[in-house]
Amino acid sequence: MGFKGTFSVNFELPDYIGLGKSVSRGFGTVKQASYKGFPMRRQAKKGFRRRLGQNFPPFWLSRLDLVKAEFRSTHWPATVEEGLYQVLALSDQGWAQLISSLKAENPGASAGQLENAAHRLLRRWDAARRALLSIRESR
Repeated sequence: MGFKGTFSVNFELPDYIGLGKSVSRGFGTVKQASYKGFPMRRQAKKGFRRRLGQNFPPFWLSRLDLVKAEFRSTHWPATVEEGLYQVLALSDQGWAQLISSLKAENPGASAGQLENAAHRLLRRWDAARRALLSIRESR
């Protein structure tokens, strides 16, 4: 679901810039409206670009077709349940990687000791995250 709308600003936004949430998924994409009926603005814009000596489209937009193809090939969850299963799978992979890195640092530790060390590390991380969030909320 989506919508089209128009707005105007007193500066130039590059085509395909994303505004708002989930811009990495392509939401909030802004494209300049056509200049039909506004020939003076089109000429002014071309002159402005020439004066700046810039090549258009900008470098970061030059391979946008590859980005679009990558998004099309990415499997997005079709349902909430599928999304939750993906989150659980990523969580299991993260836990396995954490245990693996702790095992590499502590080769003689038992499975119970590794699990306790992982839980201590996660508690420290959670405490630091909560402290940072409280600082941000107090501003």
